[in-house]
Amino acid sequence: MLIVRCSIKFSCEESGDGYLANVNYREQKIETTLITTPITTPKTRAHLLELIAQNSRVTREELAQRLGISINGVKQHILKLKKEGVLLRIGDNRAGIWRINREDRNA
Repeated sequence: MLIVRCSIKFSCEESGDGYLANVNYREQKIETTLITTPITTPKTRAHLLELIAQNSRVTREELAQRLGISINGVKQHILKLKKEGVLLRIGDNRAGIWRINREDRNA
């Protein structure tokens, strides 16, 4: 699997009768292997469930920061856990809470 991370920096300064704009773009390609992904995924999943158990109102952004993965990575883990019936969302996205289905958690 290939992961591409991009960063863009923009700066602008006055120059004579106009402005000079600088745009810097950096792309970092990270290759993950099929060997490491199955090892790290269960650990990430367990840590995600632990964080949710500690705070049922935790946001995806907070989870991403605490887990050291992207928000999209958190979304993928959550989608899989919801599909498996391990994780449920009660209420709406803004005011809702996460609930762990204890029966399926250890399955």
